Amino acid sequence: MRHMKNLLRDRWLTLKKNERAETLKHLLKALGGQWQITQHQAPITLLHERTELEYVVVLGGEFRMGMSDQELEAGLRIKDPFPVDVGPMRPAHQVSVQPFLITKYPLSEAFVLANGMDLGPSAVTADQCGVDPAWFPSYLTRLQADRIAAKHDALLPSEAQWEYTYRSGSTTLFPWGDTVPDDVEDLLCLVTDLDDANIRQRHANSFGVVGMNYGEWCADAFCPYNSDKRPHKPKRSFARAVRGGAASYWPWQDCDEWVLCMSSTRRGERKAVKGDKEANCARLVKNIV
Repeated sequence: MRHMKNLLRDRWLTLKKNERAETLKHLLKALGGQWQITQHQAPITLLHERTELEYVVVLGGEFRMGMSDQELEAGLRIKDPFPVDVGPMRPAHQVSVQPFLITKYPLSEAFVLANGMDLGPSAVTADQCGVDPAWFPSYLTRLQADRIAAKHDALLPSEAQWEYTYRSGSTTLFPWGDTVPDDVEDLLCLVTDLDDANIRQRHANSFGVVGMNYGEWCADAFCPYNSDKRPHKPKRSFARAVRGGAASYWPWQDCDEWVLCMSSTRRGERKAVKGDKEANCARLVKNIV
């Protein structure tokens, strides 16, 4: 536990090279077998040998979760009145996040099929897009996402873990700033071309994570931030929080799709029945502490 506290961001930055190496040694021991470090410097990357999934070590820390007054003002400068209800994104509040592992990419279609899961009839497929299924983000129902996480002794990210990773240290409306740039497609990797290694490298955020704009299931129930009834482990009857989603609507149709790029954007989807239209991508998390 003492060594794992070294994976808090502020503490990690003060460690000497040998202390960092010792911390990573203890991390591998804590995780058990079948793990190897593929990148020792932040962003630290691990490979799980059995599944061949790459994970990024997200150093723990504190951040402001939700839409701040400054972010709301920035949004209104883009469009006034604001095109969506910001109520579910507020109030902004300080959150402490412990270090954790998160898959570097969304789970691919090839990975999902290899795990014996069928794609729903409404799912967009790699074949339809002419993309290698090993790099095409798979669209899953909530129930499928829960099952594949449980199968691999993992979790879906909490909303706090997801937003902390997506912001990757930023405090602006979007991870890159407060405006929508002309080259938003290139900036966000909105097209489904993660099979290009150069694109994957160029689009990794400062935490080393790629492809967080496809719309992803989170573990949390979708409730107001100030609700005292927010369940820790949501039942199937609860709407589940979904984050991101701008890439799922590419090419954009001038319907204010940019709001899905905001760091604080969140929505809830309820159904968990296989084959329903409420399918989103997913990535896995393993808590360290």
